[in-house]
Amino acid sequence: MPDSASSAEHVAHVDRRRAEIGALLALAAGIAVAVQGRVSGEMSLRMGSSIAAAIVAFSISLLTLGLIVAVRPATRLRVRHDLPDLVHSAFRRGGDPGVTRRARQRKHHSIQWWQLLGGLGGATFVSVQGLAVPLLGVALFSVVLVASTTASSLVVDRFGIGPGGLRPVTRVRVGAAIGTTLAVLLAVSGRLSAQNFAVGAVLLTLVAGAGSTVQQAVNGQVSVRMGDPVVAAIVNFSVGYVALIVTLTALELGGVVHAVLPPSPWSEPVVWTSGLIGVFFVVVAAYVVRTLGLLMFSLYSICGSLLGSLALDLALPSPGTLVDGRLIAGIVLTLATLSFAAWRR
Repeated sequence: MPDSASSAEHVAHVDRRRAEIGALLALAAGIAVAVQGRVSGEMSLRMGSSIAAAIVAFSISLLTLGLIVAVRPATRLRVRHDLPDLVHSAFRRGGDPGVTRRARQRKHHSIQWWQLLGGLGGATFVSVQGLAVPLLGVALFSVVLVASTTASSLVVDRFGIGPGGLRPVTRVRVGAAIGTTLAVLLAVSGRLSAQNFAVGAVLLTLVAGAGSTVQQAVNGQVSVRMGDPVVAAIVNFSVGYVALIVTLTALELGGVVHAVLPPSPWSEPVVWTSGLIGVFFVVVAAYVVRTLGLLMFSLYSICGSLLGSLALDLALPSPGTLVDGRLIAGIVLTLATLSFAAWRR
């Protein structure tokens, strides 16, 4: 019995440690998203197209992932041997007979084809981010995004789309989502005005938030099957990159958009960092979602976004920047809500 008790205590300690690390990583991912919003908006303005700006970001992301694969033999082995098995099993009808022994051993055959399409959500998010931030501003964009991600996180967890399986929608979880949304509304209420309200951009941001939530869930599934979040990120950005190229080509041929070349990376290096931030966020999300669940990951990343936005506004204020008591109060309320939700969890 003492050995069993000691073992159970050790497992509980490891679980708590993983949850703490996951929370810190989710906060860091949220801060990165705040930075990415401003960077994507700047690149979109310079290129005249949010989709073209997203293609540049995804190109940098894929290049970064390629370098990671080059220096990580284990990841390279998974990409070379296990990833083709995963794709083959997802699209093969009839299940196991056509899947290799290695794939059966790793249970790759259980994945569905739609779980490989998380990159569509990422491509939509980055494109909308580049379009909506200049129209709405970071504040209103954050409010709409929070409302979308918190609501969709509850739905995704309820139906077990994420790697953690079914997670009950309890009163505490619903209260945490509502409380955090109200906190963000309070934080940005001093910045909202009638002239910066664009209905189309708001609707697109709602769709992008929901797509980003589903992206995190299915990427988490791929990460679990492959045993490596980097491989999940490769699948994510590859699918998103193809979708962006096809979309921009169609829009260019139709005369809807006329994108221009981006500024050189040595003249404006900051606007080229969106892709690096995207890799960081996707890898962190794929790793953390299976530990925290989508809702808690969303709550922590929201908190990080608020802190990141505050730091940006204080250190590098843009025209119209406003840091007032409501913003500080909203951040405090968010931290309190997250602490309560995590404690009850």
